[in-house]
Amino acid sequence: MDGAVIGLRARRLRGLFVLVVLSVLFTGARDHCFAGSLEAGASCADSSSISVHWTFYDDPLNPVAYPEWVGYDVMRRSLSECGPYVRVNADPLPRVVGATHSHVFTEAPPARRTTYEYRVIPVDAQRQPVIIDRISCDNCGLATGWASCPERSAPLTQGTLEDWGWTLFVHPCPDGCYPGFYLADHQAVVELRPYAGTGTTLSFYGRAACGSVEGCAISIDRYEEVPCGPTPVARPTWGRLKLVYRSPPAGEPPAKRRSGTSPDRRSMLW
Repeated sequence: MDGAVIGLRARRLRGLFVLVVLSVLFTGARDHCFAGSLEAGASCADSSSISVHWTFYDDPLNPVAYPEWVGYDVMRRSLSECGPYVRVNADPLPRVVGATHSHVFTEAPPARRTTYEYRVIPVDAQRQPVIIDRISCDNCGLATGWASCPERSAPLTQGTLEDWGWTLFVHPCPDGCYPGFYLADHQAVVELRPYAGTGTTLSFYGRAACGSVEGCAISIDRYEEVPCGPTPVARPTWGRLKLVYRSPPAGEPPAKRRSGTSPDRRSMLW
């Protein structure tokens, strides 16, 4: 057989092989795209009540199934007391099947100057949790928000810092329920990097959101050096604050401010 014909057939076979591989990869990527996503957060905008807000984003071309999933429950616990989660809504908030939808749940917190962790849980008609796989719903198992009243009046987490290179990560104290976060603000990373790897324990005040590949991110307003252990009765002096992006809560003495302008808040953070 002529060499040119053999070469032409070989090129055609290679081209066909590439098309088959691309088709398989495209089909696999399409099949593994998230059909939905659940995003949640919490805030104390009026200094007296905490609002938990969440949105489930559904893909109309690839809606999430799970017919047993009928609604949502909101669970709460105090980070300082580290007790069990308590359901705070009287009735499940309904799911809107096949459509993007949002809810807000508002309550007066049991105590002021305490950070509460809220989790939004998909539930069935018997109010049992519905476990949804990651392909069907991104973040359905990690829809969490944190808030204190007044806003940012209690620590969001407490622990030591590890340098990840592109950011810093907070390893929470082992004797509590504080979550771990990576830092969202570059300016805070630069400011706090000298603490990384030293074992110094810091309390962080700010806002946080979850849902990225790396986990949950914190946008820091201020921090202070406080050892791990039970929450002290006497509040640490505000003169020890090293980093301030916003004014302290109403009624607190003014803290030392950084020079320069405040960084823009990321839209991902509530």
